[in-house]
Amino acid sequence: LKRIQLFDPVGIAARSLQECLCIQLNQFDKATPWLDQTKQILTDHIDLLASRDYRTLMMKTKLKESDLKYVMTLIHSLNPKPAASII
Repeated sequence: LKRIQLFDPVGIAARSLQECLCIQLNQFDKATPWLDQTKQILTDHIDLLASRDYRTLMMKTKLKESDLKYVMTLIHSLNPKPAASII
């Protein structure tokens, strides 16, 4: 399953949205700015992200609003439905 998940488009065989986005993040260069913080949010705080509770998200991750904007830009660059491109 892990090999299939890396086929193009990356994340195609993920079992959840969270797993799909994390698989895609794992393909980014390790030096990508805000990568670790983005992974932390998707792994530990996806419920806060889904409910758009940004204030609590900033408190729990100790991110400033400007930093969270960078993280959100990275999240928005991911494809939540990678299989849609092949249908």
